[in-house]
Amino acid sequence: MEEGMLTTAEVDMARALSVADEVSSSRAELKMAVRFLAHAVVDAVEVARLRGERLGVAPEAKETAEFLRRCLTR
Repeated sequence: MEEGMLTTAEVDMARALSVADEVSSSRAELKMAVRFLAHAVVDAVEVARLRGERLGVAPEAKETAEFLRRCLTR
């Protein structure tokens, strides 16, 4: 499951970078690129959270991860 999430995050990141590199990208396309990046970050944070649960991460780190997740999924 984690591998799939990271693969999806890499695809979303590549899409966003491609749009950002295109000089003729419209505002709407750039906004979509930001959404792709946000989705990639959400997936990466979720993988980190899942791994942290298995490794026994400090409560402060869990709070930070939860804060980031809430901010990025609004």
